Amino acid sequence: MLENKKGYCMHFASSTVLLLRTINVPARYTTGFVLDEGDFKGGNVAAVTQAKAHAWVEVYVKGVGWVMIEATPGSGGSSGSEPMDEPAAGKAEETNQQNIEEQKSNSNDQQGSNGSGSQSSQQNSQSSEPNPENKEQKSQGNTQSNSKNKQTEKKKKKKTKKDIKKKEVQNQSEDHKVIFIVIIFVLFFVIATIILVLRRKYLLKQREKLLSQENINKKYIAYYDYLNELK
Repeated sequence: MLENKKGYCMHFASSTVLLLRTINVPARYTTGFVLDEGDFKGGNVAAVTQAKAHAWVEVYVKGVGWVMIEATPGSGGSSGSEPMDEPAAGKAEETNQQNIEEQKSNSNDQQGSNGSGSQSSQQNSQSSEPNPENKEQKSQGNTQSNSKNKQTEKKKKKKTKKDIKKKEVQNQSEDHKVIFIVIIFVLFFVIATIILVLRRKYLLKQREKLLSQENINKKYIAYYDYLNELK
């Protein structure tokens, strides 16, 4: 589309949807078939073919819903769209004839150039002889490149091994951290339970002392306070 400035309805519709979405406009790409009144022959029945296929754009408007927009230039009609913008048959035939003529001219040029090309190739084959020096230089260059590739592969392997070791050390340190946190949590739980048990024993001893004292008045007061606590 950018070079030929031409395209089908699906090209125009898809590009329009992308442009609208870049400016935060809710749009969607839709496809279907478009029919005219002349397509309905003999009642409400019409023959729908692929030539009637079409693509267009729909934009969402608040309070209204999805509104259809025709993005293909040159489309008309009440529906705002036409069938797929396929090239006309006459244009297709012209292009085919042009391609056939170009192929014929290319074949003639090739036949004319083959005669001269064969002679020049013979001359080139006679003049071009293999040089042993060039072969040695090429072999040396290949050996150097192979050695460089091997060195780079060794360096990559060393780096990968170092990275693996670092990852293993990091995983071990994370495991140690988790174990340490679990141990601290368990110790805290044990210490808290011990404190609660000791506190309960201490309170029971104090209550027994108050309830078993010799002063009757204080004993009844202690019983009364205990009953209130039970309530």
